[in-house]
Amino acid sequence: MSSHEHYHPVLFIGSAPPKSAIAVFEAISEHVGELAVAVPDGDQAGWWFAVLKQYKECPQLEPAGHVQANEGGQIKLPLFRLKPGVTPADLRIGTFGYAVQAEKSYAEFKRLRAAGKFPADVRFQVTFPTPMTTLFAILHRPEDILPAVESAFKREIDMLLRAVPAEDLVISWDVCEPVSVEVLRRPDDASSMFQGSSARLPSLELCLEGLGRAGAMVNPRHKVYSEAAAGDK
Repeated sequence: MSSHEHYHPVLFIGSAPPKSAIAVFEAISEHVGELAVAVPDGDQAGWWFAVLKQYKECPQLEPAGHVQANEGGQIKLPLFRLKPGVTPADLRIGTFGYAVQAEKSYAEFKRLRAAGKFPADVRFQVTFPTPMTTLFAILHRPEDILPAVESAFKREIDMLLRAVPAEDLVISWDVCEPVSVEVLRRPDDASSMFQGSSARLPSLELCLEGLGRAGAMVNPRHKVYSEAAAGDK
């Protein structure tokens, strides 16, 4: 890292426009260089869309319509519900693809770091939406569905750690639900994507408890950062 007196480390959050990890890495190297604390691949696995894909493929879930994702209505996101006869205890969510993509991106990151594009002590970063963030797409009480989704994220992190050494990894939780929940309690202020969710909002207490469990999935060796407000993905 830089020893310059005006040095301020930079932590990246959110997705990036380039559609390849190499392009993201090259852009960060060119414009930020040694200021980066950790280097993400720009959410090449799809951030939240990777979760929606898995919900679509889950055998215990079925489609339940769509929700308007922007004010103009051009983008619609799918909603899901448990199939008839399926209980929350039956729900088993598969892998999201974050770990598989991370293994590919990490190989490119190491190559560029070895070539001097980044300082030797800069780590590779993987960003996850928190489990609670993804629950508005399933039309059931959050407290009923959350255990199955949390289990899926824990398995994903375990897979990630088999692909990327803990000492070379930063995990960033994208934490938006405490802020979003308070906005959603005022439906007139909520975006069109969330206006229909007010009847099944998690409590603030459930949000904070969920954040604690998410943090507990991560070992101190990994380093962990949290983005504390919602952003466009």
